[in-house]
Amino acid sequence: SMVEATEFPQLSNRYQVYGVPRTVINDVIHVEGAVPENMLITKLMNVKDDAFMEKARANFEGMLN
Repeated sequence: SMVEATEFPQLSNRYQVYGVPRTVINDVIHVEGAVPENMLITKLMNVKDDAFMEKARANFEGMLN
């Protein structure tokens, strides 16, 4: 979900939001600025966190079914 950084300063501090947009995925991936889809996919593919990847795979498979 999207959060307005100025309305939730505690979240802005927690996720170190200094510019927008800032995308945070499961506290593992942090992307500053608007990035091309292929760059985001590359970041996702390079994640080494097993729990994150299992959840991502399950969500993706759920979208296909």
